[in-house]
Amino acid sequence: MEDNKTPRKRVANFTADEKALLAQLIKKRPIIETKFTDGKSIVKKKMAWGSVTEEFNCNAHVTKRDTITLKRAWDNLKAMTRKARATERGNLIKTGGGPSDLPPTSQQGAIISMVEEAAPVIICEVQNTFDSDGTVLLSIENSQKENVHLEDFEAKLENSQTDTVEPEVTLEQNIGRIYHVQKALEVNRTLSHICLDEYMEQE
Repeated sequence: MEDNKTPRKRVANFTADEKALLAQLIKKRPIIETKFTDGKSIVKKKMAWGSVTEEFNCNAHVTKRDTITLKRAWDNLKAMTRKARATERGNLIKTGGGPSDLPPTSQQGAIISMVEEAAPVIICEVQNTFDSDGTVLLSIENSQKENVHLEDFEAKLENSQTDTVEPEVTLEQNIGRIYHVQKALEVNRTLSHICLDEYMEQE
C-alpha cells in the first residue's frame, strides 16, 4: 500500500542576516518577551508575532517563513545565546580570567548582542560546595520587568493584612471620657464618706 502522505518541504536554514532581522523585529515589540500569561497579554503577543511575521516576509532577501517557524527560530537563538554566554564564562574561569579559548566569531557576536538586547540573559554562578574549584553555571532569562510590579505587589500585601486598626479617637471623645471618669470618682468619694459616717455613728 502506497503512502499517500505528502512529504514535508524542507525550508532553508536561517541565514545570519535573517537571524539579525528577527532579533531587530522582536526588540521593537517587547510584549513578545513578557512573562504575563493573562488573556490580554496572550492576545497582544499573538498580534505582535503576526506583525513580526508580516514585516519579516516583506524583506526581499529572506525566505518566507510562517509564525511557528519564526517562533522556533527565536527560541533557538535565545538558547544559543544562553549557551554562548555560559561557555564564555566557563572559559574565563578555566583560563583564570584570560581570553576565552573559543570566542564567538564577529558575526555570531553581533547576533548574540542583538538577541540580548531583545531578551536580556543573566549568567549566574552557583558555587559547588563539594569542590572549591567547581562552579556550576546557570543561565536564566531576565524577565522584561514584566514579571514583577512592585507597586501592585505592595498593594496586594497591604490588602491582605488582617490586623485590625483601632479607629482614631477625637479630642472631643477624649474630653468626654475624662469627664465620665471624674464623675465616677466623685460618686466614689461621696459613697466613701457616707459609709464612713455610718460607721462612726455605729461606734
